[in-house]
Amino acid sequence: MKKIKSFLKAVFIKKWFIWLIVIIAIVAFLFLKGNGAVETIEVKKSDFTREVSVVGTVIPSQETNMAFEMSGRVTAIYKKVGDKVSEGDQILALESADIRSDLLKARADYDGEVAQLNKLKNNNATTDLISIKNEIQNARTVVDDAFTIKTGQLFENPDSRFPDLKFNVSESALEKKIEDGRFPIKKALETWSEQLKDIDNAKDASELNSYVGIAKQNLNQTLSYLNSISYALSLSETSNSVTQADLDKYAGDISTARTSINKSLSDINTAFEKVSTNTQDIPYQESRVASALANVQKMEAQLSKNVIRAPFSGVLTKIDTELGEIVGTTNSAVSVISDNAFQIETFVPEVNIKDLKLGDTATVKLDAFGKDEVFDAKVITIEPAQTLRDGVSTYKTKFEFNQKDERIRSGMTANVVITTEKRGNAVLISPTVIYKKDGFDYVKVLVGKTVVEKQVTVGSFDSIGNREIISGLSEGEKVLKNPNN
Repeated sequence: MKKIKSFLKAVFIKKWFIWLIVIIAIVAFLFLKGNGAVETIEVKKSDFTREVSVVGTVIPSQETNMAFEMSGRVTAIYKKVGDKVSEGDQILALESADIRSDLLKARADYDGEVAQLNKLKNNNATTDLISIKNEIQNARTVVDDAFTIKTGQLFENPDSRFPDLKFNVSESALEKKIEDGRFPIKKALETWSEQLKDIDNAKDASELNSYVGIAKQNLNQTLSYLNSISYALSLSETSNSVTQADLDKYAGDISTARTSINKSLSDINTAFEKVSTNTQDIPYQESRVASALANVQKMEAQLSKNVIRAPFSGVLTKIDTELGEIVGTTNSAVSVISDNAFQIETFVPEVNIKDLKLGDTATVKLDAFGKDEVFDAKVITIEPAQTLRDGVSTYKTKFEFNQKDERIRSGMTANVVITTEKRGNAVLISPTVIYKKDGFDYVKVLVGKTVVEKQVTVGSFDSIGNREIISGLSEGEKVLKNPNN
């Protein structure tokens, strides 16, 4: 009986002990809750960063596949796959003996046409030009002899303003015409002499044309005057001072002068026609030179089609032919990639493309190098047109490595993280501490031992999911982690 009582007493004490522990726990919880022992987050300013992650492929900045423009037999292979090439370097060549022969002939024909053109120009500038200038100067001498000497002997005072004939003419009007006409001709010949001082400056037929016109005008004027005197002599009468012998001599001298004037006119016309003919031949010969040059350029173009050259500096990645092989124009024979910094081609989903812009910086990790090696790059192109990939609208975006690295190869997989926005001194908090109330955003802030509700203005999410607070919170404030407490 005593054992039963001891057992019941022990059970009773144990139950009360358990209930006591539960009551203490409840009281402690209520005490801590009522005394503000809640979890908080201290507001701190930090960098706001937004990033977009994409996967892409390393590509060369330039790549080209080349084929011959003409079919033929490969006679030279100047490079091998893997060689570095500079712009213009020969890589392959076809047999070109026939074209080279045609090119040599075309060049010889061109040289011949150029020589003929130079001959025409030199003749025009020397022999023919000198000849016409001499004829014009000679015409001035002939006119001076005819007018000053041959006709001068017929007058008492030949150089005066009003000269008098030594002999009488039966027609007084003709006599007056001859006497009055002498002085104007004398002045015209003096002007001509002044004009001829610059004749040596004339360089071609067009510049000599005016000199020829003036010479012919003065020759014809003098000839007309001689003709009038010749007719007057046929109507002349002897006098005490002029005998028939004198008149006969005058007539002979005038006849000689007329012959000299006519010859001078003929010589000038002949010389000028020769110059003009040569001048007209020059444009024709120039056209022949141009035609010959075009033929040379045509042969050179055909020859260039038999050679494949590097279009830019880079690395030779393919030669798909062998020496002696006949190749056509349809298949690519050579491939070259640029040796400039490699690029990365990616396809950014439409939900992220709005955040990207040219010049955005990026970090790149290549699968071939592991996660510890990081390369810097930047956005260089964003295509405006979409590209569907697996039914999703994407936009082709290219990046360029900031530094060349000989280890990077075309085709490597690249993991790219683009920094689309970065700025300092931003207030960032977890979005879980923000709650909605009446359409506005609020957080709970611990002020001393009191919880205060504060309205805030929120901004964008950063790359790790934090929310920027535009206004309503200050650095150092403590925000409740669980606003539902």
